Amino acid sequence: GVGEPLESDPVVAVNPFVPPSPPKNPEVTAITKDSMVVCWGHPDSNGGSEITNYIIERRDKTGMRWVKCNKRIVTDFRYKVGKLTEGHEYEYRIQAENAAGLSQPSSTSSFYKACDTVFKPGPPGNPRVLDTSRSSITIAWNKPIYDGGSEIIGYMVET
Repeated sequence: GVGEPLESDPVVAVNPFVPPSPPKNPEVTAITKDSMVVCWGHPDSNGGSEITNYIIERRDKTGMRWVKCNKRIVTDFRYKVGKLTEGHEYEYRIQAENAAGLSQPSSTSSFYKACDTVFKPGPPGNPRVLDTSRSSITIAWNKPIYDGGSEIIGYMVET
């Protein structure tokens, strides 16, 4: 048979999740004149739902606006940011996303300058005396095999 109908109190369907906490400590680990690799740490809390994406934003030191760097989903803790302007300085922040929405932005990174890394050159090779007089000496040498990634602009000669 059919029983008496039951009337309950109204029920509101709510999402049981909350947005995640912000990712930790963004920093840059590799730099070229037009790209940087940004890394960050896992948020303290995922808000009860798996983190499905990280949003990476950058801001030029000369600007005010935060610009989103990634168009695709990022689930790793690092991202290579490209199409930077050589000589400009950039800072970064990260947001985590889950089923409930976006976290607050992470703390901002330090500023990093977009430039190719330059190292010390190798030593000049084969130093030799070409000529001598009572008051002078003429010497020569070969350029270093390794230039450190930049043009050699001068030499230091010590006696």
